[in-house]
Amino acid sequence: LLSSLNLMSIPGIDKLGMFMLVDGSIFPVIKTMTWATYKSTANAIKLHLSLNLNQMTPTEYICTNANYSERKFLTDILTRGITYICDRGYVGFKSFKVICEQGAFFIIRCKSSIKHVVRESFVIDLPCDVIGLLQNVKDMRIVFKNDKNRNHNNEKFEYRMVTFTAMGEPYCIVTNRFDLTTYDIIMLYAYRWQIELIFRFIKRTQNCIHQLSHDPNGIEIQFHLYMIAYLLLLAFKQKCVILEEDNKCEAMDKDVIENNGIEFFENTRHNQGRYYVRGLVSMLGEKLHKYWKISIHWLITIKNSLLEPFTKCIIKVIAQG
Repeated sequence: LLSSLNLMSIPGIDKLGMFMLVDGSIFPVIKTMTWATYKSTANAIKLHLSLNLNQMTPTEYICTNANYSERKFLTDILTRGITYICDRGYVGFKSFKVICEQGAFFIIRCKSSIKHVVRESFVIDLPCDVIGLLQNVKDMRIVFKNDKNRNHNNEKFEYRMVTFTAMGEPYCIVTNRFDLTTYDIIMLYAYRWQIELIFRFIKRTQNCIHQLSHDPNGIEIQFHLYMIAYLLLLAFKQKCVILEEDNKCEAMDKDVIENNGIEFFENTRHNQGRYYVRGLVSMLGEKLHKYWKISIHWLITIKNSLLEPFTKCIIKVIAQG
């Protein structure tokens, strides 16, 4: 299904590379599911998910007991050239080494107190609109004091660390991507929150918090069905968005031609088609909401429109949802 769908990409991401958001989410289960070990008082399963950031599509996932290692899932799915974006649960010197040796990349948040030695400080590169949102921004080449791993030259692995404070909370992001700007690293890590929203969509909107089977294979089939449904809904919503935009352009074309304003329209359309970065808020809001978000209200709109012909009016209603 993934190979057959032609889905939209987030503007500005593809030129930076291929990115995967990786995280795990716990689903509580009944006590009779003894294979789903978690705590002495409760059982649970964990969905480990790799989400393609470029198109907001699930690419790889497994369902295990809740105590299964998140770092093992990450190292098992590594692919050369791909950058993996994770939260603090995936921090580990051994994992960092494995990622580097396999030709992959990572952007992972660490504890601000992690011990390190600064080898070099980089020039901070931030857009003017973002400077006021962040404080105490630093961009450095570092080595970890407690990292005993060595590269092929028998030297400590060097990494890049970006630290800053946002809304009073300190952040420490570590990566092995030295080609990105300071802002790129901060922006890409900020996108990590989208996988949390996907988990919320799976649990709440798709109601996957309730398991239809108590068997590991049955649960895996259930997640397959939910992922397939998500992809089909995503493709349909994007199709409606594209058709609605084409309808708007067609209407504008007619109006412009009637008023002999073709040159003005072409310039306006060109400016609307370009994507200007206006800070983290605009980057994370408007575009992602438009291209991937599937709310329960939108699903109700689809249900109420199932018997209606697929006309321009219905396309407009669905696209606006």
